[in-house]
Amino acid sequence: MKPVALVTGGSSGIGRASAVALAHQGYRVVVASRRAAHLEEVVAQLGEDTATAIPADVSVDEDRRRLLETTAKRCGGLDVLVNAAGVVHPGSLVDAEADHIRHMVDVNLLAAIFLFREALPCLAQRRGAIISIGSVGGLVSSRISATYGATKAAIHHLTVCLAREFARHGVRINTIIPGPVETAFVGGGALQQLAEATLSGRIGQPDEIARWVTALADPNAQWVTGASLTVDGGFVIGP
Repeated sequence: MKPVALVTGGSSGIGRASAVALAHQGYRVVVASRRAAHLEEVVAQLGEDTATAIPADVSVDEDRRRLLETTAKRCGGLDVLVNAAGVVHPGSLVDAEADHIRHMVDVNLLAAIFLFREALPCLAQRRGAIISIGSVGGLVSSRISATYGATKAAIHHLTVCLAREFARHGVRINTIIPGPVETAFVGGGALQQLAEATLSGRIGQPDEIARWVTALADPNAQWVTGASLTVDGGFVIGP
């Protein structure tokens, strides 16, 4: 029986690349996102025998619980949870709309906290793993949004805290901290500016993050938990 991986934010960007990479490693993948049409594109790419699409907004309690229940029912359990769902509303805190601030906190942080807690029983049955997608915006001053950076910094610290708590259940949890990656979050004239701010002289691609998702999901990584792995082309160090 194939191991099962659930990827939130699986319709695009790093989430989609992670789902594809895990499928190529032999996983049955469940992709979740609010965008049903984009999810079906992933299923068409990987095949219905390998991928299952479940439209869901992980910041909504009922959606999140339905997602986990449906995954367990259709796939028989859960081995890996990839928390790649995220949202950003660029701009200064002073000018930000209150709804946008709450939206980032709800999706990027609170949804993850509840998802980890609710997924723990299924993951514990298979001594599974959680992998979150953080951001260098949680390590250094975020030029995009202070609130976004704060939510990602919280995810990084949550990883350390939950590694201790979840260890007694046999569940590992780690975070990957990407630098600037070519996704819907980054575009236009910002691409060149961000590329010049890295030691590598370019921004990353989603599949360059996804390969580390598969590495941390691998049972051979059993001795890795509570870690935050920065994959940023030298962005934090700077040129």
